[in-house]
Amino acid sequence: MKPSQEKRVRAYLESAGAGEEQVLEVALAYPAGRVTRLFAGLKGEVIGAAAGGAAGAVVGKQMATDASRKRTDAALDRSGGADLPVGERNMMALTTGRLLLFTMGGAFTPLPKKLLWDIALSDVAQVPKPQLVAGVAKALRVDVALADGRVARLEFPRAAVAAGEVLVRELRARIGKDAAQGE
Repeated sequence: MKPSQEKRVRAYLESAGAGEEQVLEVALAYPAGRVTRLFAGLKGEVIGAAAGGAAGAVVGKQMATDASRKRTDAALDRSGGADLPVGERNMMALTTGRLLLFTMGGAFTPLPKKLLWDIALSDVAQVPKPQLVAGVAKALRVDVALADGRVARLEFPRAAVAAGEVLVRELRARIGKDAAQGE
């Protein structure tokens, strides 16, 4: 976690009247499947460009991205409940009392920008053990189930896997053993 990231989260906590909470971790987070879709799109673009120039690159990228989205959607277990809204590029923050998701801002350093959701840790029902998606499109995928039935399906991309592991491990420890399933 960079000091500028912590400063942005701290500013939100102060404005929300939760200035006594500590910021434990901040990490870049995408909706589940985004990393795989990005790499599939790049691969499709290269193949399309080889086959048909610039127009082929555009068509190839779109076809590969659509196919990847369908495979990802089919692979995600949505039986746990409706998805929480997750933007394409986000910053997730864990504090001593809540889990926050912000849109991502910042020119050079990813920074929390606009708050998407603020969830009290007492509202987190379950966090199964995260799955590491291996290969070129390396990502750490995790579902966060809430007591009201909604689920946040997220992944931490290659550059944020280590921070994501720390965040998820700390979140699982804070919500208790019964809710941290999938050992």
